[in-house]
Amino acid sequence: DAPFQITQVCFNFICAMQYNTFRQAQGIPTATTFCTNNIRQIGVCAVLSFRHPKDMANKSKMRFYILMILSFVSGVTAVTILGRLFNGRCLLFTLFPLGIIFAHLLSADLVYEKDRLLEKPHGH
Repeated sequence: DAPFQITQVCFNFICAMQYNTFRQAQGIPTATTFCTNNIRQIGVCAVLSFRHPKDMANKSKMRFYILMILSFVSGVTAVTILGRLFNGRCLLFTLFPLGIIFAHLLSADLVYEKDRLLEKPHGH
């Protein structure tokens, strides 16, 4: 019953927070809210791998970006299928993986990365 604009503003805010918070994964700069730059990085890594075939770092980065894009595709596919089957209630399916991620991040903050809480992350 809420206006569409409320949902859109909340969604935009969450995307902005995610984009600013998760600037890299495994030490590799990446965009976690859109995949255009990741596609570009695959091309860059492919060219560098072709020019320097013995450099395994470029191939490793290329695999990383391919997996990142595949995760986008799998998420979109799952949401499309669930959305068609369950309409708006498909959002409830996100609660399980988000709960696991929340528990993992919370345990990291409280237990095994407790001493790193004030450390500034790389990429900021």
